[in-house]
Amino acid sequence: MSKSNQQLIEEYLKNGGKITKCPPSPVPEPDVTFKASNAGPVKIMSLSEGELYYSEPSKRKKKKVKIGEGINFDVLPDHIKKLCGK
Repeated sequence: MSKSNQQLIEEYLKNGGKITKCPPSPVPEPDVTFKASNAGPVKIMSLSEGELYYSEPSKRKKKKVKIGEGINFDVLPDHIKKLCGK
């Protein structure tokens, strides 16, 4: 069976304990927060812009493009074909 607060206080005083009344402490001041005054207007961006600026890098492997792939060398002049090795 647990003892009540009154019984605990009586035991404490009986064993030589002392209760002192303390003056109230002052109310703590609230923390001050500052907001930037130069924040400017809100910029609204599209989903693609948000993905560009704030998304994580893609885990897909990028396809390597070989130089000269997809170029029709038959259309180029002869002196440029010689420079390209064709």
